[in-house]
Amino acid sequence: MGDFNQLVPLADSLYARYEAQGSLSDLNLSIVHYRSALTLAKSTPGLSDDARSKLLGNLANVLSIRFQCHGDIADLDHSIECHLAALDLRPPGHLGRANALSNFATALLARYGQLRVQKDIELALKHFKTALSVLDAGDPARPIPLMNYASALFTRFEHCGDVSDLNQSISQYRAVVDACFPDNKSTSYYNLANALLSRFNLDNDLADLDLCIEYSCAALDSLKEGHGDHPLILSGLSTALMRRFERRRDVTDLETAIKHFQSALELRPPGDRRRYLALNDVADALVMRHRQRADLFDLELAVGHYRAALKLLPLGHKD
Repeated sequence: MGDFNQLVPLADSLYARYEAQGSLSDLNLSIVHYRSALTLAKSTPGLSDDARSKLLGNLANVLSIRFQCHGDIADLDHSIECHLAALDLRPPGHLGRANALSNFATALLARYGQLRVQKDIELALKHFKTALSVLDAGDPARPIPLMNYASALFTRFEHCGDVSDLNQSISQYRAVVDACFPDNKSTSYYNLANALLSRFNLDNDLADLDLCIEYSCAALDSLKEGHGDHPLILSGLSTALMRRFERRRDVTDLETAIKHFQSALELRPPGDRRRYLALNDVADALVMRHRQRADLFDLELAVGHYRAALKLLPLGHKD
């Protein structure tokens, strides 16, 4: 099995190489070695609770990443167990307790996204709230659990339909934006924009739609080159612009929407699993422009995109 003091650095380095090169064999081996180290930790004299908690957290994180790659719910379940064990080693008053609470809640939220067990989302919200209660308003660690708390509220709104959850999520997302969190500024803007669009779809308040477009543009402007969310943010902005065109009939909104939808499509090349969605978005916008100016070229292009999207539609898809 090896020595504890050798296994942990080996697992750390394998995970670091996985992050750099993306080899799943490195990820799998890092999990094997973290598990072996955890077994040895029980019989390693003088090992502090902090060291055990960190090891459990590392194992939980790599299991969560493997779940994202393979979708094996057993990995996610084990990750949650490790996060809970790590939390138990960081009692109230411990400097790392807020982080442990947030990590546990994030894993529960991920499982709720898979299994829709109501207890998971309720526990996630409870632990995010507790994490925030022990972090000062100006604490640099606060924006991440705050954003995750807002996302959990928004997720519960999407599945349960309670508008108070939507309104609370918007308030929390605004607090994240106000915190000027530089590392995830584009994500913060996008999340707020998306929640505002959802509220517009319920209330038809154009002020929400205008703000949604404003924050979507801010998300786009603050996006780092090559960011994986680029096509998602482009599509979100375009959708909002189309909604505003439907209300105000400003052709500039429609033209800008088509331009951004096409840019999003270019960022989803053949082989991308979401390409069919991008094709469908462009086609919908072209049909809308055809209705506006009766250009048959737009209609023909839309039909071509719909056909291409249909060919890429996953087998058994509800659409």
